[in-house]
Amino acid sequence: MRHELELAPTFRELFDQTHKQKGSDDYVSESARMITETYDRTMVDLYVEGTSQPDLDLEAWVDAAGGPRKG
Repeated sequence: MRHELELAPTFRELFDQTHKQKGSDDYVSESARMITETYDRTMVDLYVEGTSQPDLDLEAWVDAAGGPRKG
């Protein structure tokens, strides 16, 4: 993938590459679709429009994926 883009892919690009059906914009599972939608909503809530966002907010991703919670 790095060769195709001439730069290192983002985490999201890698996730989409491995979790979408080839030649389609459809995710291979409902779980993968829900994780990305939840993560996107979380990022909108956390970062004000116009401010820079990290390539990956690991805590937001773990929460979206249903991983362990702090505390």
